[in-house]
Amino acid sequence: MAATYVSTEPRSTVSMFDAYATDFLGGLRARWMQYRAYRRTLAELRGLPKRTLDDLNFDRGDLAGAVHREVYGH
Repeated sequence: MAATYVSTEPRSTVSMFDAYATDFLGGLRARWMQYRAYRRTLAELRGLPKRTLDDLNFDRGDLAGAVHREVYGH
């Protein structure tokens, strides 16, 4: 049977902070990318003529809500 090594040293607070910072920054970046997708999509749809929006079955007043549901999922 092979011996296993178990460290008795406490976890480094630096590594825990690094993990927290990485998770935080990753989440922040993901939210920023969602926001950018929302703004870009909304701007593109607002730039379409009314006839095209009618063909897509969209009303100008519903654009923000529809894009929000599509990008953020709620």
